[in-house]
Amino acid sequence: MPAYFLKKYEEGQSLVEFALILPVLLLLILGLLQFAFILTSQILMTSAAREGVRLAAVGGEDTAIKNRIL
Repeated sequence: MPAYFLKKYEEGQSLVEFALILPVLLLLILGLLQFAFILTSQILMTSAAREGVRLAAVGGEDTAIKNRIL
């Protein structure tokens, strides 16, 4: 076979390999993003609870505690 046919087949091979690996890469990237969102939410909830408990420990009123948490 002439050399230009081989190059054409190699380009097609790289396209097929990319198409096979793309879903795995997207799954990993989106999984990392989802984990980051969950971790951010968990940190936010922990901080809000800590602030509410800190205000309650020094004798804050219920409405002040709710406002601090929100």
